[in-house]
Amino acid sequence: ASLDNNRKNGIAVTKAQLGSIKTVRVKDSHTVVLNLSHPDNFLLFYLGCSAGVVIDPTVKTDLATHPAGSGPYVVTDFRPGHSVDLATSPNAWHLKPKVSHVQFLYFADPTPETAALMSGDVDILSDLATPQALSRFQDPSRYDVITGTTNYEVVMGMNNQSTALSDKRVRRAIMHAIDRKNLMKAVTNGQGSLIGSMVPPTDPWYEDLAGKLPYDPDQARRLLKEAGHGNGLTLRMRVPTLPYATASARIIASELKQVGITLVTDELEFPARWLDAVYTRADYDLTIVGHFEPRDIVNWANPDYYWRYNNPKFQKLVTKAMTGPANEVNDTMKQAARILNDDVSGGFLYLMPKTTVTRAGITGLGHNATSLSFDLTGLEDKA
Repeated sequence: ASLDNNRKNGIAVTKAQLGSIKTVRVKDSHTVVLNLSHPDNFLLFYLGCSAGVVIDPTVKTDLATHPAGSGPYVVTDFRPGHSVDLATSPNAWHLKPKVSHVQFLYFADPTPETAALMSGDVDILSDLATPQALSRFQDPSRYDVITGTTNYEVVMGMNNQSTALSDKRVRRAIMHAIDRKNLMKAVTNGQGSLIGSMVPPTDPWYEDLAGKLPYDPDQARRLLKEAGHGNGLTLRMRVPTLPYATASARIIASELKQVGITLVTDELEFPARWLDAVYTRADYDLTIVGHFEPRDIVNWANPDYYWRYNNPKFQKLVTKAMTGPANEVNDTMKQAARILNDDVSGGFLYLMPKTTVTRAGITGLGHNATSLSFDLTGLEDKA
């Protein structure tokens, strides 16, 4: 029932991820059989993510406000924009968690978030929003700091249908003009890692491509001149009002000016205005936004996506990885990732760090974020 519901009523991404499923039938009380319209090497991964979420089919309330999942916790209170309260499920089919009650609090600003941990009002900061504040949590008798990686790629989107940016030389010049290591140092306090394609190191087809487009302003100027922009170029940078995006935009605008590119920067309220102007209508030249969906490299195979990137060779490789021999998936996807780098399809800036800070004595949290979930099943308070 859950799979049928997600295939029919899910969001566009979910429907696409389950698109290879032709029918779902019950074989016995422990077996569900999926009949596919074509082979799909990505399906098992998607079923382990939000596309495969299992819900109670007897619940008729709005799931957005009254969740009815099958996990180890149930929602006991939900105040949108403020908090979510969880308690262990009385019907859990697996081992009960060691922590019986959990409350998630939302903070619109990082300052009160860090203050809440320091005052003892919260026990865990799931993602330290201001890496510059890390120095406040260096006392091991009071705090534990867990560092890892994410699949949160910060991308300087390039509209490949823009007149100037349809020229690969211009796209390459832009990337040569940006000192990404200093950019990351300024925006994330040096936390995170540089990337050269839409692949984080936790994906099985990862390889380090970050050094393929090194900081080289002279090369940027040569490429711009070769492309007919030796007397200067003006582009529109439209970024969402997110701290990392606006901070990155200011630095990039300064660096591009040094090679003859003037950015007219426009900060758009996020999500509504940015989604309308950039994501939906592609009314921009450059933008900056983080992509946190697992294995979202496949979005580059959609020519209607806001990057407007249309490369038949890349699209064929993604299709081959999905439908071809399973033992060739990783090699095929490596080829696809290299195309994105070689083609400078976008500006792959850096990967957001995963920095979790907890009160001393709390254990069982993972280091890396590889999905949209926050795993509480191993959480324990030993203080």
